[in-house]
Amino acid sequence: MKKRIVAIFIIMCIIISNLYSVVAYSNEIDIENESDYQVGTQNNDNLGDNTDNEQQNFGNESQNEGIELLNDEWTDFSKSKLTVEQTQNVRDYRVTISNAIPIENHIYRYAIGEGKSTPEYSDNLPQLSYDKEKKVFFSTTISKYLELGPDQYLYIYEQYFNQTESKNKLVLEKNKLDKPAQKKYTDAFFSTMISKISDTSDCDTQILFNTPWDDDTVRKVHIKIGKINDDTILKDIYNKNSKAFENLQNYAIKDTKAFYDKTLDSTEKMTNAGGVKIVEKEPLFPANNITDKEYYYLYAVLEDENGKYVKTEGVTLARASKIGMSGTNNFSLFFYGSNDFSWKTFEGLNNGGDNTVAPGKLPNAGAATICLVVLGIVIVVGVVSYRKYKKCDY
Repeated sequence: MKKRIVAIFIIMCIIISNLYSVVAYSNEIDIENESDYQVGTQNNDNLGDNTDNEQQNFGNESQNEGIELLNDEWTDFSKSKLTVEQTQNVRDYRVTISNAIPIENHIYRYAIGEGKSTPEYSDNLPQLSYDKEKKVFFSTTISKYLELGPDQYLYIYEQYFNQTESKNKLVLEKNKLDKPAQKKYTDAFFSTMISKISDTSDCDTQILFNTPWDDDTVRKVHIKIGKINDDTILKDIYNKNSKAFENLQNYAIKDTKAFYDKTLDSTEKMTNAGGVKIVEKEPLFPANNITDKEYYYLYAVLEDENGKYVKTEGVTLARASKIGMSGTNNFSLFFYGSNDFSWKTFEGLNNGGDNTVAPGKLPNAGAATICLVVLGIVIVVGVVSYRKYKKCDY
């Protein structure tokens, strides 16, 4: 009897040890994943930061005066690679140049054009900086070139000083800049909001784009808003059908019953993204066009203006919420992807289930709870077995 109880107790201890190892390993994996994510975010944020100690700007001409170089020596850009990168502000982009090593005390200036002729050298051309850690040259923001319709080309001049004169040379000629791929559908937007929350408040409208955009550029934005009367489109979006938003965009383009369909000038001097931002007493359209809990599309196009700019178009949807008493002008459109957006119940579809758990991952709290329950059962059984063993131990 003693041997049997001791054996049971040993087995329980082994189970407890294994459970502890599983929980510890699960937590370790999650911690490592979170760490990887944080590192990735930090690296992305550094794209727009030009103040790191590891970065060197070759633009201090006063420090270069009086330096004598015995032979003309120029940087080799023959194997260089150009990459266009988005910075912290979604509208701002820069170009980086890798596979080229700078020469100490040399200055690097760049020009961008359509390639019809080579830009002349000037001391007023913007300068390239160099990131020693990443081993790349990088420019200031070049969004005003990337938003243009025609192809754009990069030219780099190298400059240095000797005792008698300044010398410069075109070291990279007419390299085409690859413009960022145009984002589609909901990804084309940085922010969408249309809301008037009270009779005394203004209506806040924001339709901002996720695309290169210069501070001083004013563009034509075509905006179309209408009700979605086709449940098939809504069901496709709900079920994440691969062509759901393509179908929604075609629906919006063809819709002849849109209650808002106008072209506006974009708002000047936006902070993070370009587009339309309007704060006025009256909304873009009368509130009687909105029915509570119904779905509406927003289709918006940054027009190319006869090829002058790159065209960008996007589409998204929102569910309406009427705020306040019936008959007032207060409403909000809660757009797809926001915390306030919700789905109605579709006939023939399973709309239930727990939506609080992200797919593909068991939360730490859930795994820990299961292990603790099993651990508690094992401890209780162990205590009971031990007491029986004491009773049998005469």
